[in-house]
Order: sequence, then C-alpha cells, then structure tokens
Amino acid sequence: MGDSTPTPTLEELQALVGWQFPGGAYTVVPWRVWLTNDVIGAPQRGDGVAHPMFCYYAAMAGLGISIDEMFALCGASADDGPMFGECDIEQHRPLEVGASYTVRGEITSAVRKQGARTGPFDIVAFRLEVVDGGVEVCAEVAMIMAAAPSAGDELPRLVIESVDAEKMKTMAALLADPNPIHWDADAVRKLGMGDEPVNQGPNNLGYVMNMLGAWAGGAERIGRIRVRFLDNVFAGDRLEAGGVVTAVGDDGTVDCDVWLARDGDHPVLTGTATLLLC
Repeated sequence: MGDSTPTPTLEELQALVGWQFPGGAYTVVPWRVWLTNDVIGAPQRGDGVAHPMFCYYAAMAGLGISIDEMFALCGASADDGPMFGECDIEQHRPLEVGASYTVRGEITSAVRKQGARTGPFDIVAFRLEVVDGGVEVCAEVAMIMAAAPSAGDELPRLVIESVDAEKMKTMAALLADPNPIHWDADAVRKLGMGDEPVNQGPNNLGYVMNMLGAWAGGAERIGRIRVRFLDNVFAGDRLEAGGVVTAVGDDGTVDCDVWLARDGDHPVLTGTATLLLC
C-alpha cells in the first residue's frame, strides 16, 4: 500500500470476507455497446447480443459502490496503483442489448502475501453475479460448420498493431474508473511504471475474447474464460492474441490455453477458455 491510505491490519483485512456488496441494476444501453465494440475492436453487431465483456461491465457497474469506495474498503486508493490481478468469467447466456439486470456479490477471500520484489501486498477476491430476475434470456445464433478441432491446433492470431491511448480514456469513462494511470502519463511516471498510459485489463481481456470469437463463430460461444494478468500494456504497444486447443469434448466443448503477448513474445496475459461449439 502507499502512504495515502492507512494499511489495514491482517485482522481487518480478513474481516472483509463475507461482506456483501449493496448491489444494484445495470442496463445494457446501445451506445455503450457501440463504444465498447469500437474500443476493443469488436464487430458492431445488429442481432441484439452484447459482447461478453458486458458480463464484467455489468458486474462492476452494479456493485452498489464506486471503484474508489471499493479501493477504500480494502485499505487502498487510486493513488496507490491497485490493480485487478485475475478475472474468471462464466457466461451462461449472452447479455442482450437494451435489457436490464441485477447484480449481487460478496468478498470471498482476503490474504496478505510477501513478494520478493514488491514486499507485502494484499489480495482481496470477490464474486459477483449478474442476475436476469427470473426471466430466461434466449438468443438465436447461426451455427457455423467447420472442421472438427483437435488438441494441439493453434488458433488464428489476432494482431493489435498499436494500443490506442484515446480508447483508454473512453473505457475509463465507461467503467467510471478513477485510476489516473489510464489517461495521465505523469501519474504513470510518478509510480515508476513507465512513460505511457496503462491499458485497462478488461481491454486486454476483450482482445483475447475477440480472437476466440473470430475462430469459434461468435463471442457468444465463449462458455468460460479465466485469465491472469502478468504485465502492463502501454499505449503504442503491439499485441498478439492467440491460443491452442488443449482438449475436445464429446459434448461440443473445446478447451483452450490462451494468451496475449507484447511484440509476439512477451506475455502480458495467459489463461484458459472453454468454447461451446454445439
């Protein structure tokens, strides 16, 4: 933690486990869908299906508290440079453009660790659920026939030639993210993190989702994705998203290892995904 917020004791940190977020509602409004697709380079669809990143957006926007308040709850502030280190999204049904959802969740674990280079740091995990309110969400998707994948097949890579700093500003507005490292290069330098704005983790995850969707016949075929953020991505970076098939199930599921790398060889994100091809 930095000097701006008192560091909580270990007992105070562990007392957070089980704390429930106030929760709230989230509506997938069309203009946010259009801007999100523009930011992460996803196609502008006309079928009313929202990009799977809206599972993340809806959950975070419906917390019932601001990101600043969540940082403060954990004994941090935006000036300390807190970061989301891992994300595990399970999409049961695609979210619909124009639909409203409710959000609930709680803090599930809180631990303090000692890093060889970073010193002590805290990891607070929470689970959020985006709920349909009892009304089943249905969507029709076109079935795309293709050769059956096999373990070891490499997925076609998606290249982002240059990460756009202006898109970070748009995403900061969409997420109501107060962290200045996403738009203020001076804030990045002050923290000793580099000289360019830092891309949001959700943007990096969105690139990987786009890669998977392009291969699978639509991002709605992503059943589950779990990733770990390994390094920062900065404005101007050239990225490649890729993956490899690790298993093919009799039920039409395909498991993959996925990654995002700077300049093709420096990993900034790794993870696993399950695709639903039937």
